[in-house]
Amino acid sequence: MRIRLAAPEDAAALARVRQRAWEAAYRGIYPDKLIDAFDYAGHEQRFLRQMDNSSLNVIVLEEGEIVGFAVFGAADTELLAPACLHSLYLVPEAHRKGYGTAAMNFVRDWCKQNGYTSFYNSCNPHNQNAMKFYNAAGGGIVKTDTGYDDPAADQVYFVHRVGDEVRISPTEKR
Repeated sequence: MRIRLAAPEDAAALARVRQRAWEAAYRGIYPDKLIDAFDYAGHEQRFLRQMDNSSLNVIVLEEGEIVGFAVFGAADTELLAPACLHSLYLVPEAHRKGYGTAAMNFVRDWCKQNGYTSFYNSCNPHNQNAMKFYNAAGGGIVKTDTGYDDPAADQVYFVHRVGDEVRISPTEKR
């Protein structure tokens, strides 16, 4: 497993990872139209903007090819925590193989190096695999924003304290 900063030439592969992750995680939560009409070019441009944004970091998780990514950085507001994990997505076959844990530890190390004591992330509560992962990764739910007519709008917010590495067994049942 290799973790590195994303480069502009990765944008298309990152968009493909996001689409595959959305297909697996959000089918039945997000409207089918949204998933079926995934805008690859729009997501490539979004990744390029994120890579160009000095307050964000985009990392790639790879094993021969890109199997996941994370976007994180200083939070826009410190209401929940001073840093934010904006997104963490893996292709389905990379689940429960340590990639998510490695990404979380990378974010924790970045936070330590930059003087942050915690970071937060949001998660759709209907994505049960992600909910279990963030809970197992040491996150505590600090805010719930649910009950919308559209389940895609529901969110919960986890805060993760920066300290020791997260150790989740890749084969652990979550």
